[in-house]
Amino acid sequence: EAVLGHDTGVETALWLSGCLGEPVRLVYMADDTRRPVDPTFANSEARVSFADGYPLLLISEASLEDLNARTDGTHVMAQFRPNLVATGTEPYAEDGWKRIRIGDVTFRVDAPCSRCAMVTVDPSRGEKRADKEPLKTLAGYRRGEKGKVYFGQNLVAENSGDIGVNDPIEVLESSL
Repeated sequence: EAVLGHDTGVETALWLSGCLGEPVRLVYMADDTRRPVDPTFANSEARVSFADGYPLLLISEASLEDLNARTDGTHVMAQFRPNLVATGTEPYAEDGWKRIRIGDVTFRVDAPCSRCAMVTVDPSRGEKRADKEPLKTLAGYRRGEKGKVYFGQNLVAENSGDIGVNDPIEVLESSL
């Protein structure tokens, strides 16, 4: 899907390019843009900007630890690109959450996150793993509808507010 991005200008591009050491442009999405979240989950009225399918992704450390126990090698959270990481849970506890609160913000746990080949890229080297891990292992036990492989939960904020590092997660609704 094509999405219109507004360029912030040459001055910003030159400054940012100098910081990053390569030519880049900074763009933003106008407030009146109405890009819906992943259409697979059409029951949601939420919007997303330049993110892949949803505004936020949550994964628990215990889920990653469980995955690592099932694979040859160690995978890192950066491979999955979550915005929020839960600690002190059972593996895949996030799969049963429907609504949570972190700090001042209440989140709707909207849909599981289907994973693509991007998780096979080593984030420190930018190289794709020839063994297709961890996607290959995840496919063995996290396959869902239509053959998609899921790891993590997509969230939509129900209000604005502050959240901070080490804020507890309060489960307001769950399916368990």
